[in-house]
Amino acid sequence: MAEILRRAVLAAALLLQGCSVLAPAPPTVVPTPLPHFITTVDTPDGTVGIVMGETSIHLVFVDGGGGTSSEPDGDPPHVYLLSSGGETGAVYNSWVYGIAPPGAATFELAGAQDALGGQVVDGTFVVALKAKDVRPADLHWTFRAADGSVVMTGAGITR
Repeated sequence: MAEILRRAVLAAALLLQGCSVLAPAPPTVVPTPLPHFITTVDTPDGTVGIVMGETSIHLVFVDGGGGTSSEPDGDPPHVYLLSSGGETGAVYNSWVYGIAPPGAATFELAGAQDALGGQVVDGTFVVALKAKDVRPADLHWTFRAADGSVVMTGAGITR
């Protein structure tokens, strides 16, 4: 009887061991790391951030992926525009971003009461606008120092 019981326990152990070998291991999920954002702006549509490359500046949509990049040429300021049109389904449809001149603490757009963002962080900025189909000629901007004084004004986009 003891031998039969020993063989039954051994058979059960082998069976259980076989089952564990046949069972698939749970998948390993490795999260994709987010890039290091220098500055971000949160909108009802999601977050957009600025990432600097070795020779480029990238506007990245955190929640929906995608974005755009530009390659600054020469000394700042560098002001870039990405604008959507048509039926986007989004609240914010245009983004002005770039590299500020030395001494700038904020970036402002004339007539853009609905603008979000504009803080200069480590020399970069991003502003979200509700307007669609914004053209470079529509942009009239001001960089201000921390004390509110004007560092630089301009219009349009720059290279």
